[in-house]
Amino acid sequence: MKKINIVYLLFVMAIGFYSCSSDESTENTQNLNLTKSISFSPKLNFDKPTTFKRSEVNVDSLLNNVVSELYSFNINSGVSKKEISSDKNLENYDGVDIKIGEELIEITPIYGTNPPLEGSDDNADCGGKAGDGWQKFATCRSEDCVKKETETAVKQLTNSLSSGKCMDIRIKRNTLSATVCARVVSC
Repeated sequence: MKKINIVYLLFVMAIGFYSCSSDESTENTQNLNLTKSISFSPKLNFDKPTTFKRSEVNVDSLLNNVVSELYSFNINSGVSKKEISSDKNLENYDGVDIKIGEELIEITPIYGTNPPLEGSDDNADCGGKAGDGWQKFATCRSEDCVKKETETAVKQLTNSLSSGKCMDIRIKRNTLSATVCARVVSC
């Protein structure tokens, strides 16, 4: 939260510097571009959701920063502080759900236990249940792969959006890999 306040303060200061421009039309263009290009670097709070106004963030930058944050800690270090299962046959994961609507983007931390591999489908692999509509885009072994597949999911689902629909991107990270999933849901 402190980091968001600092970013907000920098944003306000930047607008103040640009407001002294003598060419008013240039000023408006610069402020619009500044707003769209600010790259927020959210610190994920693994206890509660975080919401951003879509008009105030660059979606691609935000998604890249979320993935980087998810990879910034050692998954075995207990940063998420959520012990799901002590069964050595099951693998715990930490992750995020990113719901992208027309006006808001909500990032919700998730955690759980991956299902057994036998008989699993996209819904199960993505942490859902039958009929949830999840599409598994990839299982990645690197941060770069997760960023690339997240971008692919957003591009692909953008074509499926209509009024009242949102993109729901899910990234589940365990010790060795991460699963990138997505679907279109009602907002």
